[in-house]
Amino acid sequence: MSEGSEDTEGRAPSLSELGDPKKLAARVLGHEGRVMAMGKSGYRQQRPSNVCIFNSLVVLGGDASPEALWWGDLDLTLWEERLCVLARLLARPLYVFHEFALPDSIDDLDLTGATAQVHPTGKLELSADRASHILRGSDGTLRIALPTDARTRLRLRILRHRPRLWRFWQIEVRKRQARQGSNERSTRAYIGRRDQSRSPLLVFARVHWLAAFESLSTVELIWYPADGEHRRAQKPLIDLSPHIRVGRNMLWLRIVVWPAFMWEALAGFSRQRTD
Repeated sequence: MSEGSEDTEGRAPSLSELGDPKKLAARVLGHEGRVMAMGKSGYRQQRPSNVCIFNSLVVLGGDASPEALWWGDLDLTLWEERLCVLARLLARPLYVFHEFALPDSIDDLDLTGATAQVHPTGKLELSADRASHILRGSDGTLRIALPTDARTRLRLRILRHRPRLWRFWQIEVRKRQARQGSNERSTRAYIGRRDQSRSPLLVFARVHWLAAFESLSTVELIWYPADGEHRRAQKPLIDLSPHIRVGRNMLWLRIVVWPAFMWEALAGFSRQRTD
């Protein structure tokens, strides 16, 4: 064993030895801008108990000022261990934010508003509003506590409830351009109050993604009614995904009607690249 290896044996490598924190995050979490699925509703339907944070931002905290480290889709049920490993390697806490909680500037970011905090010791803490309905499954992973009542998809008590005011005059538009080699351009308009489904929200999204072998363009319209305890249907009432493929081109639609949870209409076009 060389003399240099004896000096580093038994201790964690320093941040300077690991290199750029963003490159390390990309090695642990994957490339920035990673998309777990083209349709959020489809991913939630296939994994209803998984704790998903779409369009998340991972922020590096600690003694220094907060630094945006990584962004993309995260599934805490599957990727919690990787976040813990990254926090231990950097020896600084990580803060995971949902896009709804992000300000316009990183300088205005309030770390106490993070959805999850990962300590260098490997401990993960959820925000109070998330911790109330998220628990550890029998396999030790984070899981959303699903209601056990599975009698009927559609019940009168789902439709009979006090309506919440839709604040249609509150409009927020967000645009995202390509970052560090990513080829995504997106525009999202939020019509209504973004308050974790406590009031209705209409979302319009237009996304163009240039991947290695194909280009994709989607237009999506999603209506989120105000959520209420024990009102959400167990499964979508309607879930249709017709598609047409002609040569290198494909056009697809997605229509989801999920009472008391989400109404989604998505149209997409993709073309395989030959260059």
